[in-house]
Amino acid sequence: MLKGIDEMHFTPDLVVPEGCECVLLVCSKPKRGMTYDVIDSGGGIVLGMEDSFEATPVPRRKLLTPNKVLLGQCVRTQQSFPSQTSTEITFEILNADHAVFAKLTYEPRQGRDDKVFIETISQKFLFFGSIQHQTLNLTDFCGKLLATTEPVTQQGPHGEPPGSLLRLRVAPLADVGLVLCSLMCIQHISPGW
Repeated sequence: MLKGIDEMHFTPDLVVPEGCECVLLVCSKPKRGMTYDVIDSGGGIVLGMEDSFEATPVPRRKLLTPNKVLLGQCVRTQQSFPSQTSTEITFEILNADHAVFAKLTYEPRQGRDDKVFIETISQKFLFFGSIQHQTLNLTDFCGKLLATTEPVTQQGPHGEPPGSLLRLRVAPLADVGLVLCSLMCIQHISPGW
C-alpha cells in the first residue's frame, strides 16, 4: 500500500476548472539534466521542469512554478533499476512536502498498446497508447478520458522546430500537476522521449 497523504488532488491549484480544458506544450524529447518550460498555446511560460541530482544517488525530476517553487517531483525506485530482476519500471511521485502521493508503474509492451499505471491511495489511472509515437491517453479505471498527448507537427510559438513539442490536453477537473509528473516519468524511461 502506498504511504503518503490521502488527498483527492496532487496539486489542487492545478486542477482544471469545470467546463474548461487545459492545453499545454511540453518539450517532447528532453535530455537528462535539461531544464525546460511548460508553455501555453500562446507561448506564455506556466510551469517548469528540471532534473535534480542533489543529496540523492537517484536523479529526481521536478515540477516547478515559473518562480522555481516546487510543486512535485518524481524519482525512479531503486528496485526497478536494470541490475535488479524486475522487468517493470516504477517511480514514486512526491508532492511539494516530499510525501509519496502516487506510484507509477511501466511494464514493457505486451500487446498493441504501451501501458503505464498510476496509483494513489484513493484512485487508479491508466496511460495507454504509443510511447514511441508520443500519442497517449490517460483515463481513470472507469474509462473516463482525462488527458491526451500528441506531437506538435508545426513550428512552436517561440520558433521551436516541428516535432520538438508535445501537446498535452487535460480534461475538466483533472489534475495537471499529476499528469505532468507522470509524463516526466514516461519521458525518463523512454528512448523515444
